[in-house]
Amino acid sequence: MKTTKRAAAILTAGFLALTMCAPVSMTAFAGTLTIQGGGTEDATHQYKAYAIITGNLASDGKTLSDLEWGNDINPTNLIAALVANKTDLGINVTSTSTIDEIAKELAKLVSDTPTSHKAQRELLAKIIGDDPADNNDSNNVLKANAGSALTKNDDGNYVSGNLENGWYLIEDDLTPGEGQAKSANLLQIMKSTTITKKYSLPTLEKVIYDATDAADPEKKVTDASIGDTVTYHLKTAVPNMTGYDKYYFVINDTLSKGLTYTDHLTVQYGTAPTIVTLDPDTDGPAGNADDGDYYLVESAYSADSGTTLKIVFKDFYTKFKSVAPDTPILISYTAMLNNAAEIGGTAGNPNTANLTYSNNPNVSSNGTNLPGTPDEPDTEHGAPTGTTPISTVRTFTTSIVIDKFWYNPEHNNANEKLDGVTFRLTGSGLKAIKNESGLYVENADANPAYYMLTSGLFTAVAPGTDTTNYPNSVYANTNKYAYTETSSIQGTPVKVDTFGTTANGGVLTFSGLGEGTYTITEVAALNGFNLLKSPITVEIKATPDESGEGACTYAYTSDKSISGNVLSIENSKGAILPETGGIGTKLFILIGTVLAIVSGIYLVTKKRMAGIEH
Repeated sequence: MKTTKRAAAILTAGFLALTMCAPVSMTAFAGTLTIQGGGTEDATHQYKAYAIITGNLASDGKTLSDLEWGNDINPTNLIAALVANKTDLGINVTSTSTIDEIAKELAKLVSDTPTSHKAQRELLAKIIGDDPADNNDSNNVLKANAGSALTKNDDGNYVSGNLENGWYLIEDDLTPGEGQAKSANLLQIMKSTTITKKYSLPTLEKVIYDATDAADPEKKVTDASIGDTVTYHLKTAVPNMTGYDKYYFVINDTLSKGLTYTDHLTVQYGTAPTIVTLDPDTDGPAGNADDGDYYLVESAYSADSGTTLKIVFKDFYTKFKSVAPDTPILISYTAMLNNAAEIGGTAGNPNTANLTYSNNPNVSSNGTNLPGTPDEPDTEHGAPTGTTPISTVRTFTTSIVIDKFWYNPEHNNANEKLDGVTFRLTGSGLKAIKNESGLYVENADANPAYYMLTSGLFTAVAPGTDTTNYPNSVYANTNKYAYTETSSIQGTPVKVDTFGTTANGGVLTFSGLGEGTYTITEVAALNGFNLLKSPITVEIKATPDESGEGACTYAYTSDKSISGNVLSIENSKGAILPETGGIGTKLFILIGTVLAIVSGIYLVTKKRMAGIEH
């Protein structure tokens, strides 16, 4: 018997109470078949009704006589298949059995107990549900281009035209694809009949999990700083695997170039307090087939396309056939927002996922369609699988742009931009940053090594090696720092201070910032210009679009002039008045006192001289 068949193995009724009696009145046509589609369902269906056995309905409305083979089947092929599988079916048929004898044998598979003869009924559906469109297979039970198509009405139900009384295979004869699954019923039609679909589509939803938000930890959109770790959850459930002997269950996940996979992958199923954690197969499909419950296929990071992950469940059917359908399955892993992250915009840094699953229970598979990877469907050769719609989450990050200028009085106070001014950015959550000047990252093994000065700048001169020009008092600490270009950070970064210098018209951009409070300090002014006396504080507030369809909105506030994310910093030239209480104040007092004394002595002396003259 052919191994690839397209009908689902769900029998709701079939081959009931066949008799040879001659009723007083008989009816040849039953009426219509209606399949309730649930008008709000999005899945696509293409139902057909294939006549297997037809007959005349007695006046009691329960029995048929004058049985005939339906016009949609090849009786010879059906009988041959029944004979070949009679042991598994538990029936007694031969190649010379009549239609009435065969009908009586098949009626034995019917029971008032739903679980009785379940496997036999599923096998019977597989036998009858051979692919009618495969004209190259002479063993097909169903004829090519046969069957009566059902059409969808305004209520979302599928309705046939007039059908003869008899037994039919009702098949959802669609093409495997996104949001689709095979479904069919083998049932008896006597008069107008209504049935309800008995299958469910697997689903997969991806969310960002924020453990700090106890009230609403699951997000579709979030914000982060470069270097932050993001936790992703993939939520699905155990499908109804009635009629299957093998089931593909593969998670496909794509991280965009701004995200670096950092592992912490766990796979669990069940509900609290009974949650089962599956074991990973660390050596993949090429290793021991009994080692672990799933394996991960991870692509190398690409600066253009990011990383793809494929989580393959091993022998899913065997593992989950005794687990109740709809039992939750949760996959969790982490990724880091890296220096290739998109800054701002409406797309953010997306992460997408979907599920590839078996959608035809009438494919008998021994797992050899892909040598070495029996749990990955061979989709290039028509493996009977569907895919869930793509689920997308987005991580956003933003920037602060410094606009450095001064009003030049020699040019009518024109706004002139200042290049070459160095600033330092710090923040409590800052791990890495993207700017034009690269990064100094603390690293005990740095070679060459740099050292931070109290001014905030760095030098390659180690403490203690040039005490004349670099006494110990000028060093902020003795830690070693490595200098790195921003694009090189793909691993887990450490917390860093970052520096940048204005260029190209007084502009300096610190990119890759999430919500938080940041301090900006001017550490090196241009010759002739004054250094800013006080650091500048900028607070960033993020408002992600909770629907997941839009972007993340940022609000910026500062103790200096800021418009959007552009921070305007004015510079000045010339002397600066000393601060109150400083040494300058004392000098003014001292000089004033001396002048007062000198003036007093001068006046007294002048008066005395005037008296002498008189």
